[in-house]
Amino acid sequence: MSYYDNSVIEEIRNKGDIVSIIGEFLPLKKRGRNFLALCPFHGEKTPSFVVSPEKQIYYCFGCGASGDVFSFLMEYEDLTFSEAIVYLGEKLGIDTEKAKVAGKGKHVSDEEREKIERLYTIHAFVARYFYRKFYSELGREAFYYTQKRGLLKETLETFKVGYAPYHSDELVEQLIKLHHTEEELLLSGIFGKNNTGRIYCKFYNRLIFPIENSQGKIIAFGGRSIGNNEPNNNEPKYLNSQETPIFRKKNNLFALKHALPAIKKQNQVLLMEGYMDVISVWQNGVKNSVASLGTAFAEEQGRLLLRYCNEIVVVYDSDDAGIKAALKAIDILKPLEVEVKIATLVGAKDPDDYIREFGLNAFLERIRLAKSGFRYILDYNKERFDCKIPEEKVKCVRQLLSYVMSFEDELLRNEYLNILAEELAMDKTELQSIVFGKKLTPSKPNHYREDRINEKPKKIEAEEPLDKSQLAAVKLFTNHLQFAHLFNEEILVSFTNERIRALLDYILALPSEERRMDVILAKLHSDLDMKSILAALTMESEYEFPVMEEKDFECYLLAVRKNYLKVLLNEIIVKMKLAEKEGNKSLLNELQKEGIFYTKEITQIEKTQKGVL
Repeated sequence: MSYYDNSVIEEIRNKGDIVSIIGEFLPLKKRGRNFLALCPFHGEKTPSFVVSPEKQIYYCFGCGASGDVFSFLMEYEDLTFSEAIVYLGEKLGIDTEKAKVAGKGKHVSDEEREKIERLYTIHAFVARYFYRKFYSELGREAFYYTQKRGLLKETLETFKVGYAPYHSDELVEQLIKLHHTEEELLLSGIFGKNNTGRIYCKFYNRLIFPIENSQGKIIAFGGRSIGNNEPNNNEPKYLNSQETPIFRKKNNLFALKHALPAIKKQNQVLLMEGYMDVISVWQNGVKNSVASLGTAFAEEQGRLLLRYCNEIVVVYDSDDAGIKAALKAIDILKPLEVEVKIATLVGAKDPDDYIREFGLNAFLERIRLAKSGFRYILDYNKERFDCKIPEEKVKCVRQLLSYVMSFEDELLRNEYLNILAEELAMDKTELQSIVFGKKLTPSKPNHYREDRINEKPKKIEAEEPLDKSQLAAVKLFTNHLQFAHLFNEEILVSFTNERIRALLDYILALPSEERRMDVILAKLHSDLDMKSILAALTMESEYEFPVMEEKDFECYLLAVRKNYLKVLLNEIIVKMKLAEKEGNKSLLNELQKEGIFYTKEITQIEKTQKGVL
């Protein structure tokens, strides 16, 4: 593979015009400040493919395709990045041959290696601390919860289950005495720092599940709320470690180390939603189970499992969220050419409940009768649409054909069509004419992306006031990158939405000269989700405030800060009630001081906002 100096890539970006180049392949029409066309990467009748000459990027509002001039050529013409550089260089009269450089490998310094080892040490110490507390008087309620769920001591010890007590000062003091710095504690993702400068553990009053990598090293924690936490709407039922230098959610799975021997032996893995599901079935003798880590299942996790087996059985909860997650898992695993099956647990919410209600043998029978990905999607859509009504039947068929068309194997397509024609009482010839291209074939089949036929643009969901204010601020920021200097530490801490924070961290880490949307999207070529989200944010909001003063943008950041403080204040109130119940006057006084501090800051922010408005 050829590598090129960054200077020639930047020269191509500055000299080339994305509208002119894409215009050679697509008929672009001027629409306001941008240009519009039918998307070449998915079928559509109404143009949703937008090219921005100002930002030098493109984005499809229909399927989420996005990028700069390089990524367009790579996807449209099926070029490598190096080939796209050569193509544009020749077109623009730039000598790319002289700009070739040798590829450089990564080298991990001794200092970096030492930092990682110290993070492992912190996690191991914290896990032992939580384990001791679980069997102490403080962990009585957490221990009782596990007994109520029927977990045996042997099982609890296998998974190193622990308890994070309400107070964390003791834990922090012990780590400091072991010569761990505050910076290291914060880097671990286990600890945070409040406005008074006090380091605290993010996990409190929670049943703790240590997360190990395949080598058995603890790299993160998951925590389930216990007792007084549960009724509080501000506290999530499950809390997971944030990503750190030793923990990437998409590259790890809960209990993989324990499950590996059984997975290899059975050539099968059971993919579940939660920690308790995996632990419960493990105790009942089902040893080949793993769970994703508080997020949707990722392709990287699928690839990880493929190292050890050829069959993945998805055993998610039977509620709506579980069904949607199962459908998404089928879609994610489809390109990996792995046998995917879906086990349906009729009559119970999750694997743990199913075994309790119907027994282990019945559960194993559900695994044996797991449906193929196609059968699950077919049955799901047959229940979703009333196929006795012609319009509903057509919708059902379209959904199913989208899935069938995503397979390249014509024999497999044909088998699926046989099933569709029989079960939906359709003319097989008519279905074949659609799937095999005799009808509805795109005018440019080499560019049509069948995997996008049912794809929707990636979006950030925001329902709570804090999330909504974060989304509003980051949308504006994507069109006003000159305000990067306003994101001080205090403001950044207030951005708690994982996706939004990841976007901000990525952009703010770039040198100021690289904070251009075309450059940013190009750098995100391997992270398609983040790339699509960022492109959507910048294109959706570009007309809201084309010109904005710094003080106006600062108001949006203050709104985020205010909503964040309100969340903290609500948490303080819950903690105060617990401290009062426990008769802990010193803690109650400290919490009252924190509450007053947050209240004053909220009042000050509101005064500032009124002054600007």
